[in-house]
Amino acid sequence: MKRLLLLFGLLLPAIGFAQQYSIGWYKLAGGGGASSGGIYSVKGTIGQPDAGVMSGTNTIQQTATNTIVITWPAAAGNWVLQESATGAPGTWSNVSISAMLAGGTMQVILLGSESANQFRLVAGPTAPQLWITRGAASTVIISWTAPATGWALQECPTLAAGSWDSVSNAPVQAGDLMQVALPMSTGGKFYRLVQAPPAPQLLIARGAANSVVISWPAPSTGWVLQENLSLAANT
Repeated sequence: MKRLLLLFGLLLPAIGFAQQYSIGWYKLAGGGGASSGGIYSVKGTIGQPDAGVMSGTNTIQQTATNTIVITWPAAAGNWVLQESATGAPGTWSNVSISAMLAGGTMQVILLGSESANQFRLVAGPTAPQLWITRGAASTVIISWTAPATGWALQECPTLAAGSWDSVSNAPVQAGDLMQVALPMSTGGKFYRLVQAPPAPQLLIARGAANSVVISWPAPSTGWVLQENLSLAANT
């Protein structure tokens, strides 16, 4: 009888701790590149937070036609899109495709071959100050500081969005100023400088029947395709 009681007492601890345990989903992430300072260096990190859900109005999407569409709010102001293959300092360059206004967002459409690149927005340059003076023979002289490359003069009768047109007269340099002479308007006009968009990126591919297909992102208004047998100037 004493032997049976002893056996029962030995079983009590096992019965008391027979509970159900569970471990929730956790992840110990690692990564990062090499970092050094002084005589110390480290490669990689451990214990960094795992990536969650990204939200916001800046988006990067790949379309069914293997293009990349990058958008950001137009109300954010003047920003320039840059790209880099590695993201390392000194490797960033401006994206050659100019941003287009699409609804309330700025939009850049790139070729799918750039899908491995990294992208960022940097503050764009500030437009030079304009001076408007009255010239001879009922003309208006629009001038700004020279040199100020990469800017185009626009005009409109009102300040409403979408009513701006490019001024066809080419500016000429007069001393330290760039100047455009325009006929004086009876109804009045507004003028502004905007960044001149770079030429869209061309894609050249061989087509059927010994033809060549040249394409570029649409819409890209205001551009004319030219050809030449050499790269010499004025040929």
